[in-house]
Amino acid sequence: MVDPRKFEDFVGNDDEPTDRNTIVFSLQVTCGKNKVEDEKRERSNKSMTIIDDESILGNSTLDQVARDTSSLHQSTHPISTQSIQEAIETPGRPYTRHVYSRDLKWVPQGDQNLRFPRGIRPVHEDILLAKLRPGQCIEFEAHARKGVGKDHAKYSPVATASYRLMPHIEIIHPIYDELAEQLVNLYEPGVFKLIPCDEEEQGLKHRVKAVVYNPYACTMSRNFMRDPVLKESLRMSRKSDHFIFSIESVGMLPPGVILAEALRVLKTKCYNTLRLIDESLEAEGLNE
Repeated sequence: MVDPRKFEDFVGNDDEPTDRNTIVFSLQVTCGKNKVEDEKRERSNKSMTIIDDESILGNSTLDQVARDTSSLHQSTHPISTQSIQEAIETPGRPYTRHVYSRDLKWVPQGDQNLRFPRGIRPVHEDILLAKLRPGQCIEFEAHARKGVGKDHAKYSPVATASYRLMPHIEIIHPIYDELAEQLVNLYEPGVFKLIPCDEEEQGLKHRVKAVVYNPYACTMSRNFMRDPVLKESLRMSRKSDHFIFSIESVGMLPPGVILAEALRVLKTKCYNTLRLIDESLEAEGLNE
């Protein structure tokens, strides 16, 4: 987990990876004959070499920076003991070891260990990557790059994003007693609430009445129109200048930051569009 705004964009296939646009993870895991053997291997191999000078991202610039960083060559790389503990040992079936996203180990590049002292890790640590049987192993190095959702969905920080207009609810005629209770509890739950009637209304033998409580909860279902009295007593519409946004983040950025960044990008695109229009008018001699 890391703020992508702290990294540069990886532009095109010709762009060279550096510690400013690339994050490296490594994974080395082997499945033993049983859980005891796996635990013993992890205790005896808690420190191992992740990468050497000839395999650092294939970039001479990054190679030089990396050679000056001792943490690049050596890194503690214990596989999560929780993964071993969750390994399945079922009588009559081969031992199976689960490999999770939490087993990925961050390999600092350049000065990344100074820029990110808390480290970098996957957003979700319980993603199952593979299941290994005795004798099988996985060893790889993964390079993470910054991207945008329009290139591929894997870069999108949003699971679901939507908006709707703010409901506008008007009570044209007062709604009392049993009809009010039906409106609050049956037809539009969460939108209205019951309040005691005042002395004048109590003189007309009314107990409670319905008032608008939470217009945000209104889904514009208009279930109340099933009742002819309620149909004439309520009016529902939408405010054309009031929007309700719903943004569900997948974890990389908070929803508020996602909205602010989206507005910033939209603002930049608008400026670019206006600039292109002005340039086009100048080229045609119409911008005078």
